[in-house]
Amino acid sequence: MQWNRYGQVNKHIRQRLFAVGAGTLQALSTLPIKAAVKVNQEMLRFYWELGRDIIEMDIEKKWGEKVIRTLSADLKREIPKATGFSRTNLYYIRSFYCLYSELNAIVPQIEGQLSSHSKKSIVPQLGGQSHSSVVSLMEEDIFALPWGHHKLLIDKCSNNRDKALFYVNLS
Repeated sequence: MQWNRYGQVNKHIRQRLFAVGAGTLQALSTLPIKAAVKVNQEMLRFYWELGRDIIEMDIEKKWGEKVIRTLSADLKREIPKATGFSRTNLYYIRSFYCLYSELNAIVPQIEGQLSSHSKKSIVPQLGGQSHSSVVSLMEEDIFALPWGHHKLLIDKCSNNRDKALFYVNLS
């Protein structure tokens, strides 16, 4: 069968539309994944803040171990459709914050620790990471991992932040 001039144009248009449509469909197919990653990041930020509050308010020392059970029940009652507020998970949330909290600590410059005589010489700042690199590590690495991975790291690395970060960087 012979194509006329218009048939060839239509064939060309159909091919281009198919190519554009396939690219659009591919882009649309990644949206649920991107949305899930964003939801995970926000959940981890919430867990981070909740863990920080548990630690900084020192609630277990003030009100005893049963306070975590009570907090679990309160959170479940206040946010009934949300999951992740079991007593066990709240302990994981607390451990999550403890494991990585030192990354967020401000590292003082050594200059403040020098005597007035030694302050005259130039001394570079020791160790520590810049604030932007810590934020980057938190955002791109730690908050990018799924919660189940963090629970596994907490179980396997307990209080060894460097070991946990080693595995976070492998992901």
